[in-house]
Amino acid sequence: GVVAWSNTSGHSWKRSIFQERSRPLLDVTSFRTTAGAIYVLVTTDKGEVFSILLTSLHRCSTLPSIQCWTRIYTNNGLRLNSVFASKQGVAIAVGKGTSIYKSINATSTPFTSWNSINSNMSVEAPVLNGVSSFDGIVFIAVGTGGLILRSADKGATWSTIESNTKM
Repeated sequence: GVVAWSNTSGHSWKRSIFQERSRPLLDVTSFRTTAGAIYVLVTTDKGEVFSILLTSLHRCSTLPSIQCWTRIYTNNGLRLNSVFASKQGVAIAVGKGTSIYKSINATSTPFTSWNSINSNMSVEAPVLNGVSSFDGIVFIAVGTGGLILRSADKGATWSTIESNTKM
């Protein structure tokens, strides 16, 4: 996988190769700490979340990525399709089997402790494909078969929203 970034409002781009080129990266998000440091988080098809300090991306365009990226979470191989980090310091990762994982930025190195959240879903063979939030309190996760989940408490509990798009 390759992570591309721009510090020129998209007029030019730089890249950092992640691990080996053939490794799929599924989603990316960024987070600014209260001290002003910006971290980038990515998810992989192997159920991992990696982070890097944004200023390190510049030197990582010439170094092997294993020296740059830090694995901050693994869920034993269940694919993680999406990750979102709010400016309030809550990160949610979602994936196969309605897997939902939550981390709170409680240290100087963000999101090093993750907890599995029970989504209470009884959907047959579900996959959550995306997660987002506009305020860091209410999160929405979407998945296969028209599945929509909503959390109104920073990802602690989740409920189903009817989408009327089930196939």
